[in-house]
Amino acid sequence: MTDQRDEGSMPERNPTLFDVAKAAGVSKSAASRALLRQSDVNGQTAERVREAARQLGYVPNGAARSLVERRSGIVGAHVRDVSSPFYGIVLSGMQAQAAADDVSVVSTSGSWDLDVDQESRLLKTLITLRADAIVVCSSTFPTPYLVPFLKRIPMVLCGWPEDDDRFSGCFIDEEDGAHQIADRIIDLGHRSVAIVRPPPSRSRSQARRMETIRQRLLTSHSVVREVDGGDRRVAMHDIVNLARERRVTVVMCPTNDTALEIIDVLRSSNLAVPEDVSVTGFDTVGPLGTPSLGISSFTVPAAEVGRRALAMALERIDNPDQPPQRLLLNGNLRIGSSAAAPPASGRRG
Repeated sequence: MTDQRDEGSMPERNPTLFDVAKAAGVSKSAASRALLRQSDVNGQTAERVREAARQLGYVPNGAARSLVERRSGIVGAHVRDVSSPFYGIVLSGMQAQAAADDVSVVSTSGSWDLDVDQESRLLKTLITLRADAIVVCSSTFPTPYLVPFLKRIPMVLCGWPEDDDRFSGCFIDEEDGAHQIADRIIDLGHRSVAIVRPPPSRSRSQARRMETIRQRLLTSHSVVREVDGGDRRVAMHDIVNLARERRVTVVMCPTNDTALEIIDVLRSSNLAVPEDVSVTGFDTVGPLGTPSLGISSFTVPAAEVGRRALAMALERIDNPDQPPQRLLLNGNLRIGSSAAAPPASGRRG
C-alpha cells in the first residue's frame, strides 16, 4: 500500500535547527543567533527564521541550550492551590511577565489537602527541571523548608507577607487591609463582632489577618467572639446561633468565598444580610469581586503581585549576590451591600 502524505505536512520527527535554517535560507549559525535574539542578525532575517521555526513547530533542545547559556530559560513557580482564584490569578500575572521577558514558567500546584512534605516534593521537582529561579506562593509552606535551597537557586516568595528576611519577596500589605476593613466596621457602629478564624495549619496568612482585625476591633472596645473555622459545619452552626440570638451584628471572614458561604447559610436560616447581620470578606479577586455579589471586602492586586515577583526572580538570576528585597503592594477597601449599620435592636451580650 502506498504511503500518501501531503508535501506540506510536518515531519514525524522533531524538526532540528538545521531544518529551520534550511527553511529560512540561512546558515545554521545565523538561525541560532536569530532564535537567541542576538543583535548582530538583520531584522528581516531574524523574522524569517522565527517564522520558519513557528511553522515547523521547532522546539530548542533545552539541555543543549542550557549548556551553552548556562541557563534553562525556565522559572519555576509553586502555588498553594491553583483552583483558588487568588493563586490562579497570581500565576497568570507570572505568566504575563514571563512572556514579556521571553522566558517560560513551569508551575506546580499543591492543594488544601496536601501536607508540607508533599508540597516540598513538588518544589524539588522544579529544582530537578533545572529552573533558573523559583517563585513560591503558598500560605502554608514554612520558610525553613526552603532555606537549604537558597544558596543553590534564586528564590522569591510572593503573596502574603513572610517575616523571614533571608528571602526576597513581593507581598500584599495585609496589615493595612485588615486595618481598613476593621475600621470600616467600627465606623458603621458595630461593637458586637464575630470573626471566623481558620487554624494556622490551613493558612498562616488567613489566621494572621484575622488576628490583626481582632486587635484593631479591641481598640474600639468591641466585644469580639472568635469562631473556629477548622470545622466548617460547626462554624456555620455557631454563626447562625450568634446572629439569631443577636449576640453579634457582624461576621468578619478571612476570605470572600467563606463570606459568600456564610451569607447563603444565614439567608437559608431566614436571617437577612445586612438587615439582621452584616458580613465582610477579604482578598477580593476575580468573580468574587463582582458588584452583583456585593461583598464588603479588601481588594488585592493578585496579578500585579505575580508579575512583580517574577520580575524580581529574573533580577536575582542576573544579580545573585544582591541583598534580599521586599516589596509591599497596597490593596483597597471595597464597600459592598453585605455590610451596613447594625440593626437598632442589636446588643452586646
